[in-house]
Amino acid sequence: IVPALAIALGLGVVAAADIDLDGGHGDRTYAPRSLADLRDSYDLGTGSLEVDLRNVDFTGGPRELELEVGFGEAVLVVPRDVCVVADADVGAGYLRVLDWDDGGFNVGWEEGNVARADARLIVDAHVGMGALQVVDDPRDAEGHDDRWDGPRGRWEDVHEEDEPALGRSAACEA
Repeated sequence: IVPALAIALGLGVVAAADIDLDGGHGDRTYAPRSLADLRDSYDLGTGSLEVDLRNVDFTGGPRELELEVGFGEAVLVVPRDVCVVADADVGAGYLRVLDWDDGGFNVGWEEGNVARADARLIVDAHVGMGALQVVDDPRDAEGHDDRWDGPRGRWEDVHEEDEPALGRSAACEA
């Protein structure tokens, strides 16, 4: 009975957190150089997924991007000058969308109007269990990444005057 209960409990947790293990496993890092190189979606079953969009020029119009990780973490690094609108959720774990963050079970962030005309990057992201972070370009004026530790890292404190409205990139405010 004990092994059956252990299996049932594990399956119950996976089902409750809506964990999708399709997409392989391991650590994956993508850094497309143009809109043509940018995929429509990035999926990972288990592990760490980082998609770095700092070198992509988004002047070609709105672009939609889907991220999905079953168990692990996803980090999306976006340029500061791009208006980002996000619909993001984590079944169990930590969620950060720009300067908004929360943790626990069924944590979600949804921009009120994802069809905004000025939104140049519309993100639909889901992590079953783990962490999901959408962060803007951490490079300082000299180009050093001194505020971001990469996957599994966290932002250091930034000055309040540098922060955009919670959950929305500063480029959306302009």
